[in-house]
Amino acid sequence: MNENGQSSGSQKQKGNSIFLLIGVLASVAIVALSWTHFYEDLESSIYDFRFRLRNDLFGQPQQWSAIATIDIDDLALQTYGFPFTRDRHAALLEVLQQYGTSMVGFDIFFYEPSEPHLSPEVVAGQDKESLSKDEILLLIEDHDQDFQIATENSQIVYLAQTFEIAEQGIEFAKQNLRQRTPAEEAGLPALERFSIPLDRAIETGFYHTMDIEIPLVQFVSAAKGV
Repeated sequence: MNENGQSSGSQKQKGNSIFLLIGVLASVAIVALSWTHFYEDLESSIYDFRFRLRNDLFGQPQQWSAIATIDIDDLALQTYGFPFTRDRHAALLEVLQQYGTSMVGFDIFFYEPSEPHLSPEVVAGQDKESLSKDEILLLIEDHDQDFQIATENSQIVYLAQTFEIAEQGIEFAKQNLRQRTPAEEAGLPALERFSIPLDRAIETGFYHTMDIEIPLVQFVSAAKGV
């Protein structure tokens, strides 16, 4: 007992309750802030700081000079807008091919076709004061075709795709397969050249999935790998 008549056990329990309450409130605040731009900006700043501090303390990490990243940074977004049209990716591939790049992996998902584009600048640059319907149609830009042609010509492109993994195992995956879209069904045969048959004797040793998202079939057919 202390001089106020309270046992040390009750004081300890009260203290633990306060710490628990603080922990819960802090967790709620963090979750709420995680949905805001403020939190995202703060996390990015802290992330950058940790890397800079690591370099200051231990020096620059060793990196293989043959590997590099190409970012869509703020300047690129200000120049070309968002989202990037796929003719930008096509132009990038042409430049990379000229400099002898052996492979490029896109961490951008090309799951849906992009909208055809009619540039006001292209229309304004025509000599005629008026254009026929057929002439206007010829001016419409197909950036998907631009990217497909550049991908096929370069033969250095590896595309990204995603899976929904069944954590509960193979039987759960088989019973809960998602219905595939016509575009996904069309893409499956194109993926076969990047696949090998699975030996049933070892199938339990692999991840099993319920769903798959596949890049557009024309991109898969043109790519070096997926």
